[in-house]
This record gives sequence, C-alpha cells and structure tokens, in this order.
Amino acid sequence: MVVRIEDAEIEALAERFRAHVGAATIVEAIGLALRTALRGGEQRPPLAQRLRRAIALADAMGPSDPTFDAKPFMDDMWGEP
Repeated sequence: MVVRIEDAEIEALAERFRAHVGAATIVEAIGLALRTALRGGEQRPPLAQRLRRAIALADAMGPSDPTFDAKPFMDDMWGEP
C-alpha cells in the first residue's frame, strides 16, 4: 500500500514516530498510532463520568459568591499589599 503524505511536517512526524517505535514502514507506524489512539479512546470513561467526583466536591462546597474577587484574595495569600 502506498500512502502519500503531502505535508512536510506530518511526513517528518510520521518518520520520527516510525523510527521511535521501530516500525519497518511509515504505513506500519501509522497503523500502530491509529490502533493505539482508538483503543485509548474506547477504554477511557466518558468525560461526564471522569468529572463526577470533581462536580460532587464543588457541589459540596455550596453555592459560589458572585461578588468574590480573586485578586485581593491571591495578593493576601502571597503576602502582597
């Protein structure tokens, strides 16, 4: 199979990846990269599920103060006037 890459930067990246993984050809390297990327996406839980704990912690803190100004708070934390 012939793969034409008409972008010099992408071709250089593909060649670097091929060398890095020890693939015999760029096609083999691209196949490995695509299989790995797809497998990783399939095994990763959905974003909503990954954020559940953070959302629960934020909810437990109660409602936010819309008048809160972070600048004076941060200045005070850093000991700045």
